[in-house]
Amino acid sequence: MKRNRDGITIFVQARKVSRRCANKMLRSFSGSCLIELCLEKLNCFRGYQVCFGAAEEEFLSKAKAFSNIKVIKRSQESADSHSDSKKVFQILKDFTTPFVCWINPSHPFLTQETVEKAIEKFLDSTSRSLTSVVLERGWFYDAQGSALTNKSVDVDTSRSDGIYRVAHAFHIYERQRMIETGRPWDNETNDPYLFEIPSLESLDVDNERDFIMIEALYKQYKNKS
Repeated sequence: MKRNRDGITIFVQARKVSRRCANKMLRSFSGSCLIELCLEKLNCFRGYQVCFGAAEEEFLSKAKAFSNIKVIKRSQESADSHSDSKKVFQILKDFTTPFVCWINPSHPFLTQETVEKAIEKFLDSTSRSLTSVVLERGWFYDAQGSALTNKSVDVDTSRSDGIYRVAHAFHIYERQRMIETGRPWDNETNDPYLFEIPSLESLDVDNERDFIMIEALYKQYKNKS
């Protein structure tokens, strides 16, 4: 039986603390800022519960302009935490749906259409979780030096096989499992289901170099449109 849209909450979180790219959510990005670009997309989703969590007033005030988004005051403990997933995602306790879809606001090229396709795929499946991935073609080795791709040593790189890299653009998972274990999935078959997204939409502003390069690219695409 297909799961229903009302069984999933789409949510975004933001915080000022960023270890690799200072204040990246609020600083000027192509005439706007990353969090505003994300909130504009989030506000367009219909038929789902849509939420935004933040602790700092700078974020909370920006979210007031978007009537379709439920704004939740995030604890400062959650906003300051980096590695403790139970603390980072304390906001999950404010939701009631069995599933959630977390969207990363650091992906300015990510489209609402891609997220909706992923959600529909998940709702029509029996998978316990889903994550966004991109196919990387090339020659890859593990930490012990064993080949992961190109095991036949074909020197023609145009025929390289590839591996999937998690894009961290969005994840879909069981809300209660994350609350209880701090893990979104168990790395078993279809847990998570690997949902391939366009390479452009996987671009993630993670550090200062990313910010400069991705903003420049974003401006180019914005001008073309």
